[in-house]
Amino acid sequence: SQDTVVVNPTSIKKNYNEFIPQITVYPNPAKNFVNINLPPFEKITSLEITDITGVSVFKQKNTGSSSYSINTSGFGKGIYLLKITTSHFEKWKKLILH
Repeated sequence: SQDTVVVNPTSIKKNYNEFIPQITVYPNPAKNFVNINLPPFEKITSLEITDITGVSVFKQKNTGSSSYSINTSGFGKGIYLLKITTSHFEKWKKLILH
């Protein structure tokens, strides 16, 4: 006998949202650099860092990788927002530089 599996589209979205927190951004607080790691099957399509006023201080497109390191030594101290985009999702993370 065969089992029939009925998949509810909202459960797919819920499970995918549970996966998204597997993004790691470290060290945070950061000083000279910050690393971004995603699961290996995700590829970063763009990264952007903005200050709290919304001014973009860093942009990188199509890294083609699931990990990336950003040199933050030239940024001022403060709170920034890091936007990580892949082909599946967009996620914002708070980044503290000291």
